[in-house]
Amino acid sequence: MANNILFNGIKRVPGDITNQDGDLMECINLESVSGELKPVPLPQKVMSKFTDNLIGVHNIENDKNFVTLKKYKDDSIIKIYSNIGTSIYITGEDGNDADSLIFYDTEIFSVEFVGNVIVFSTNKGMKYLRWMDTKNKYIILSSDKLNVPDMRFWIKDDSIFLKRNAIDVNVSSSIVGINNDGHLYFSDSEAAFTAIEQTLKTEAKNIISDAHDKCRFLFPFFIRYGIRMFDGSYYYISQPILMQPSNDKPALFYTVSAMNVTSTNPGAVNIAHLQLFCSCSEMMFSISQYTLPDEFKDLITYLDVFISPMFYNYKDDFDNNDYNDLFFDNSQFINVEYDDSWNMLKDYTGEKYCKQEITHVISDNIRYEVNRINLTQKADGTYYNMSLGKFPVVDNNVQFDNVTNNGIFFRVKSFNINELKSGKYETMKDININEITSMPSLQENAFTISDIYSKVSYNYNNRIILGDIYRRNISSDYKFGLIATGEWGQNDYKVNNISYHNKVQDDWFDIDMTTNFVVAVSNGTFLFYPNADCDKLYVEIDGLGYIIPMVEHNVLNGSYWFDGFKSFIENKNSFVTGVIQSNSDVNSFSREQNLIFQSNVSNPFSFNVNNTVEVGKRAITGIIANMQAVSQGQFGQYPLMIFTEDGIYSLGIASDGTFNDFSPISTDILKGDKDINRKPFVSANQCVIFLSERGLMAASGSSVLCISESLDGNVMNPGNDFVPKNSVDFISSDDILEEYMDNMTGACLDGTEFKTFCNDAFLSYDYSHDRIIILNSNYEYSYIYSIRYKTWYKIYSSGIRYKSAINNFTETYLQGDNNSIYDVMQEDNSKFINGLFISRPIRFSNDNYKTIKRILHRVQKTDSESFVKMLLYGSRDGNTFYQITSLRGTSFRSFVFIIYVHLRPNDRYSYLSVDWEEKLNDKLR
Repeated sequence: MANNILFNGIKRVPGDITNQDGDLMECINLESVSGELKPVPLPQKVMSKFTDNLIGVHNIENDKNFVTLKKYKDDSIIKIYSNIGTSIYITGEDGNDADSLIFYDTEIFSVEFVGNVIVFSTNKGMKYLRWMDTKNKYIILSSDKLNVPDMRFWIKDDSIFLKRNAIDVNVSSSIVGINNDGHLYFSDSEAAFTAIEQTLKTEAKNIISDAHDKCRFLFPFFIRYGIRMFDGSYYYISQPILMQPSNDKPALFYTVSAMNVTSTNPGAVNIAHLQLFCSCSEMMFSISQYTLPDEFKDLITYLDVFISPMFYNYKDDFDNNDYNDLFFDNSQFINVEYDDSWNMLKDYTGEKYCKQEITHVISDNIRYEVNRINLTQKADGTYYNMSLGKFPVVDNNVQFDNVTNNGIFFRVKSFNINELKSGKYETMKDININEITSMPSLQENAFTISDIYSKVSYNYNNRIILGDIYRRNISSDYKFGLIATGEWGQNDYKVNNISYHNKVQDDWFDIDMTTNFVVAVSNGTFLFYPNADCDKLYVEIDGLGYIIPMVEHNVLNGSYWFDGFKSFIENKNSFVTGVIQSNSDVNSFSREQNLIFQSNVSNPFSFNVNNTVEVGKRAITGIIANMQAVSQGQFGQYPLMIFTEDGIYSLGIASDGTFNDFSPISTDILKGDKDINRKPFVSANQCVIFLSERGLMAASGSSVLCISESLDGNVMNPGNDFVPKNSVDFISSDDILEEYMDNMTGACLDGTEFKTFCNDAFLSYDYSHDRIIILNSNYEYSYIYSIRYKTWYKIYSSGIRYKSAINNFTETYLQGDNNSIYDVMQEDNSKFINGLFISRPIRFSNDNYKTIKRILHRVQKTDSESFVKMLLYGSRDGNTFYQITSLRGTSFRSFVFIIYVHLRPNDRYSYLSVDWEEKLNDKLR
């Protein structure tokens, strides 16, 4: 009988009794393609003798720069090589060039590439290297080197008084009188009160609008500033500063005078003459001296100023009791000593009426309160009587809510970052406050780049995705660490020390005091710290220590203290006095293990705090996405696949980059190496491949399948399971490839089960051949799974152990323990390929005893030096195999073929042709 055997690749299950003829126990350097075995060339060596570990390849136009990492004690040393192997210089934080960059006492967890920027996630925060094409070198982008401009804001001391034109209000039939203190009042005519009320409310809005048109501020508001980047996001955003032009005092005043009073009927009033005044101020600012470093000049564009809407702190409605307050109650007006140096109303009310005499004014703060005015007698003997009042202030609860619930900011000023002028006081004089809500709003609050890092990262469609987040407990940029806000005056207190308490860690931490902190002695103080876990501040002011309670802000990203619009001196009475011992570790980080951040597209410097998501309950261990060929779609068009310690989740991302729904898809847990350049997961064409306890897995959408089940059986060790005849080694002694084959079989046929091999394995994807490479630096061979042909085989690296894999879809690089770099996309077709395959037991479709008569190897050769060698083994019980050296002799039930090949890359081993006959069972005994 004759059988033609086509070999199918490695398949270790089901058992030997039920396996199909053509299944392979081992297959090395040969890939099964439609039944033929195709030699597999090794990857092309592209770089030699790297001394450090390859962690990434940076593609810049047509050039490739190889990024390497060397660990020396606790330091991390970065070196970068060009594609011709020469070192590329790096400008460090000290401004000096060197062929390496040292991150002292730093561990690097991941590296990603966005445009011409390399992004390192380290335990000291995010680090950035930028390729400067004009200088042909990399420059570290240091937040310290950026030196954010220092802006200060204050309210001008001298108030400006505005008035509205007088309005006559018809209060016909009302009776007017003057109380004992000379104040004007009406009889209990509700119609008169209502008419005056409506006019006051309307005129209040009008005079506020007048002031805002002239960029004059009456009421409290927040201000902050930020450094805008090329894409409109912000590299830094300051903490909110509370500005208080009028504090808890009213800024609006009005006069009510009786008109058409006659000597014959002094109580008959037809008209109430109303006029409104406001006390308003200009906002001033100054900018410190500033020079933008060259490497930031096309990244940073503007310095922007934002303000919030005003907190209107006056009552906009009145009731009957308010009428009494307005016209009768003397407590609304504070009587103080006469001061004739102030004649604010003279300019506005003296032109039409007789000469005024100001009898009482407030002398200590003319901005806020005045008393009353009596007018002198007219020519006809009658009098105009005028009462001067103030709008009542809303209660403290409303004021408090305005401050603690405000988080909307509008851009009112932009300064070209390269044209900043320093050392000059200027006024915000060209802002139309009435129109701020139509101006661009501050949509994001970004993290300072050195204040976060993660152990997991992924470049998704030019966005950096971070998982398993660590956030610095203390803001590294002291300029934005703590701001005691209000007016910056001459009586500011110097802060000697500041510490903050983290309620989660229950520990105190020092805050960097490399700049002069001040607490402003304005009427009202708002403290803000950019960490929501801060529940207490320790502030030492002029030698006295105060513990200030802090609470999480309702809207803003941080904690605050605000005790109403009081002076700082008054507020200090509510502080707890004491001394605390702080933890000096300003680099302490808090972990949020299931949190994911995302940068802006093509901008790895800005991570929006408003675009975060929690996935699962336990730590995130990996992030990746499905990919497909460029001709079929865009990279990054699929949902993210999030690996966690409790399973795998699918996380969607909208077209604008915002996260949307996520859902669990599997309970599989990642298994294998998770080093910076050895990942147990990889993007493949239209799927994600990863290692778990079940083996090699393929995930697409919500479907997760094990694709290595065929390798779950026992691995036969030829050295133990095959019995050589006459104690001769099963490798033929006369084989011209004896040494090579001996090395290959010894390295590759070690009896290691596939799942054991995967314990410390990592993955790589060969895009050009659509196959997965499973590597382990402890072995000289690697497993290959062909996605295209659904077959398994091994590759032997001629004694090289691959220690890292760099997957840049669609590029793949491997680094061997000889420190050379290999490009998987390029094959070395210049050499012969030595391969080996071992068949599973072949029964020729029955379990009878058989004798082989003839064996033919059907091979397509392109070179006369190509050849095939074979060893043959037979077994009667399916367990013990004996070497067969002659085709005439003992019969066996099953046979194992060990076949060596020496072929060119374009050669093929097509099939095995075997003639055999059964042993007769019916002959005479």
